[in-house]
Amino acid sequence: MPRRTAIAGALLDLRSHAHHSDPQDIRGAGRGLPRRHRACGASARGRRPRRHRLPAPRAAPGFPEGEGAGGDREEALRRIHNLKWDVGAPVTFEFHVEVKPDITLGRLGGFQLKRTVRRVTDEQVAAQLKEVREQKAPWTPVSGEKPQPKDLVHVTIAAREGAQLKDAQPYQVVLGEGRAIPEVEQQIYGMLPGETVDAIVRFPDDFPDEAKRGQTRDIRLTLHEVKRQQLPELDDGFAREVGDFDSLDALKRAIREDLEHDAEREADAKVRADLIEQLVAANRVVAPKPLVERALWVFAQAYGIPEDRMSQFATEFRPVAEAQVRRDLVLDYVVEHEKLQASEAELDQRIQELAARREMPPEQLYASLEKAKRLRDVERSITEEKVFAFLLSQSTVEQA
Repeated sequence: MPRRTAIAGALLDLRSHAHHSDPQDIRGAGRGLPRRHRACGASARGRRPRRHRLPAPRAAPGFPEGEGAGGDREEALRRIHNLKWDVGAPVTFEFHVEVKPDITLGRLGGFQLKRTVRRVTDEQVAAQLKEVREQKAPWTPVSGEKPQPKDLVHVTIAAREGAQLKDAQPYQVVLGEGRAIPEVEQQIYGMLPGETVDAIVRFPDDFPDEAKRGQTRDIRLTLHEVKRQQLPELDDGFAREVGDFDSLDALKRAIREDLEHDAEREADAKVRADLIEQLVAANRVVAPKPLVERALWVFAQAYGIPEDRMSQFATEFRPVAEAQVRRDLVLDYVVEHEKLQASEAELDQRIQELAARREMPPEQLYASLEKAKRLRDVERSITEEKVFAFLLSQSTVEQA
C-alpha cells in the first residue's frame, strides 16, 4: 500500500497505529492456520512489518535524552541487535552492553502460579476455517455495482485547497474492517467504479491522533475499481486444494489441533509472564531510564511510528518497554549466576531436531540459519527454555 501523507493519508488511517499502541494487541495477527496449510504456500492475513537497521545508540527523535546522555550514554546503553518481528509474534531484540546494571535477585522461587489453558470452541474452529476459505478465494472485478462491506476497493484521495488538489495518493483497502475513517467509507459505499466526488469529511472523536479528532478535511475521492471475493465451496475438494487433507473433516481437525497448540503456548507464556512479574516485584527490579528509552525507540522503529506521533507512542508504550527491560535484566542475571547459557552440544542437538522436522540435512539447515543470521535466535531460545525450566522448578504451578 502506498505511503500515507499527512492530509489525505490520515483520512485512510487505517487505524493501524491505534492497534499497535495497545500492548495487548502486539501478539495476535495472522495465526491459527493449519501448519500443513501454511506449508502449501498460503500466508496468514496481514501485512508484515518492515525491518530496520539500527544506527549506533543516540537520542531517538521525539524522546527525551534522559540521564546518561553523551559519552556516558554510549557506555551505559545496551546496543540493540537482531531486531525481528514476524506475523503473530512480538518484537524481539538483543541488548548488548559493556557495563550492565548491577542487580541482585535475592529470591528466585517460592512463587504460586496458575496455568490455565483456554478451551477451543467450535466457533473458533469455524472462524479459522472462514479465514482459510477467504484466503483461497480469488478477487473478481465488479462493474456497475456500488461497493459492499468486505469488497476490495482501489481509490485515490486528494486534499482540496480551493481549486487546487494536493497530496493525491492511491490506496487499496478492504471495506468494513475499520481501515478508513467512517465518513470516507460511507462516501465510497455510495459510489460506482469510475466516479469522483468532492466531500468534506470529519475525523471521529476516537481517532488515534488526538490532534485530529473532530477536524474536517475537504477531499476529492475517486473510486477506480471494486473487487469481490468468490468464496469456494466448503467440501472435501476444498480441503484437498488447501493442503495435505483428504476431507473437510481432516482440515477441521488440523485447525482444531493448531488452535489447541496455540492455547497451550499461550498458557505457558502467561505462566512465564506471571513468574517474571512476581520475580520483579519480590526483588524490586528497576528498569534504568536509558535502557527504557532505547527500547522505546526500537519498538517505534519496528511499528513504523511517524515522528509526529513519537511522543504519544512513548507515553502509551512506556510500560511495555519497562517490562521488556526488567524481563531481560532478570533473565540475564539467572543465565549468568546459574550458568544456563546454551552449549554448543545443545545447539547442535536442536539443529538436528529442527532439520528432522523439515526433512532436510542438518548441515543444510545450519548453513541456512547462519546465512540468515538466525543461529543466535536458536541459541537464545534454548537458553530461555533452560532459564524458565530452572525458575519454574523453584515455584509451584497449579493446573487450572
